[in-house]
Amino acid sequence: MRYRFILILLSVSFLSGCWDSNEPERLVYANGLGIDYKDGKVVAHLQIINLQGLAKSESGGDPSTLNAADVGSATGDTLDEALFNLYHTSDRRIYWGHLSFVILSEEAIKTGNFKYTLDLLDRYRETRYRIYFFMTKGAVKDAMLISPIENISLAFSKLSDPKGNYNQSSFIPPINLREILIELDEPAYYVSIPQLKITEQWTGQKEKKKALLMDNIAVISENKIMAILPKKVMNGARLVNKHFVRDNVTLFSGTERETSIIVFEKKAKITPIVEKNGKVRFHIKMKIKASVDMLKNGITHKEYEEE
Repeated sequence: MRYRFILILLSVSFLSGCWDSNEPERLVYANGLGIDYKDGKVVAHLQIINLQGLAKSESGGDPSTLNAADVGSATGDTLDEALFNLYHTSDRRIYWGHLSFVILSEEAIKTGNFKYTLDLLDRYRETRYRIYFFMTKGAVKDAMLISPIENISLAFSKLSDPKGNYNQSSFIPPINLREILIELDEPAYYVSIPQLKITEQWTGQKEKKKALLMDNIAVISENKIMAILPKKVMNGARLVNKHFVRDNVTLFSGTERETSIIVFEKKAKITPIVEKNGKVRFHIKMKIKASVDMLKNGITHKEYEEE
């Protein structure tokens, strides 16, 4: 009997426990990462998420603090060094498993930090592939300090969860880490990143509210910005995007007959044509389904189709 007890005691000693686990309430959760480059140094900005915003209000969360944006900043010779300098000021361990977005400045991309950031996030064990990427010509930190217009959690902002906004108005398609890695592995070796800018199109009871607008696209080839495609180009580009859901299209633009339709279904077939002089053109054949909410007098059904 004594030998059996000793055997059980020895077997229990080999069982693993929770001695090295991290309790959720003892962690700090990274929601967004901003990367800039100034005076020869990499500047890292880290946005911290308040997980109370993911819980229902009756569970005890304070609604007034759900969308508050806290951003820490640090510099270093490399992104790794800047992040570790930021660790030194954190109260608790920073957990990266909820990282939702990355914003890079124009200078950060030109100095090689785009490809470096992709490799770092791809290799790190905590990060996931659902991290959306953005580029801005303005101040990265200012964009990260903007709270959602409604009193909602930062986890549901336009940066953290852009799919909801895109499904209603499919203008600038979001792109995540997984999609970027696939695109850069293709022979063209370039990706299209939404470009952010700050706007004041919303007004609260006391003052105007800042919000983020995406109406341009930055075409990037690893560490080089190939082009910035403006809104007038994206008006056409959106209709050949494979993820298009629905959006508004203006017909008879600039005339007294100007009106709008909602395109909700489309099929596009693109055929490349190489000319003798080496130029490449594309023939686009498209089928579109759209709805007209209000018909204008004097415009026939056929004229709508032709326009």
